[in-house]
Amino acid sequence: MSMIKAKPTPRTPAVDCTNEIIPPLDFSFCRLTAVEDALEEEPRIVSPIREKPRKLEEELLNESSEEDRRKSKSRCLRLHNNAIADLSTLISSADKLFEHPKEIGWLDLSFNELTSIDDAILDFENLRILYLHGNAIANIDDVKKLANLPHLRKLCLHGNQIESIKGYRQFVLAHIPQLLEFDFSNVTKTDRASASAWARIMSTKKKGKKSRED
Repeated sequence: MSMIKAKPTPRTPAVDCTNEIIPPLDFSFCRLTAVEDALEEEPRIVSPIREKPRKLEEELLNESSEEDRRKSKSRCLRLHNNAIADLSTLISSADKLFEHPKEIGWLDLSFNELTSIDDAILDFENLRILYLHGNAIANIDDVKKLANLPHLRKLCLHGNQIESIKGYRQFVLAHIPQLLEFDFSNVTKTDRASASAWARIMSTKKKGKKSRED
């Protein structure tokens, strides 16, 4: 008598954390000059390239009470295309906007007027995606700070002054080895080998310089 084999239960594909279920808090194109200005703005529901909000967004807004809307459960904050020059109020503003600010996984600060990578970003220890492209970051050593974000997987810095520095890509990948994507390009084995070779050369140069100084 043959036995009927039970069909295996299909696996549910893993969902990348960042935010398909709960819409992001989107304050892009709001002419903000400081992060705290977002507290006086309504987050964008309809993007500039989309005429109608997604059905899911409409349902979430309709079902939420006014009290529920005070703090978002989202894990994504978009502040791109504004005129923000410093992030001194980023943490305090996030505390007022988000129910769980420490869980923010995606932060978009692209196309602002930032001249450095502020330590405030490091407070979001679960950050996986960080966009800083199109700013005015000039000191490449600022990039080293981002090594303290263990979950960071996607980073974009192009369009800053540091992009013109020789060895820019190798520098970033050598100091943030956990990246899987950099400047909208996958990090390849060749990239990693190049970054490793670059780091060895720089280390040798530093040792040689120190010996000469001694």
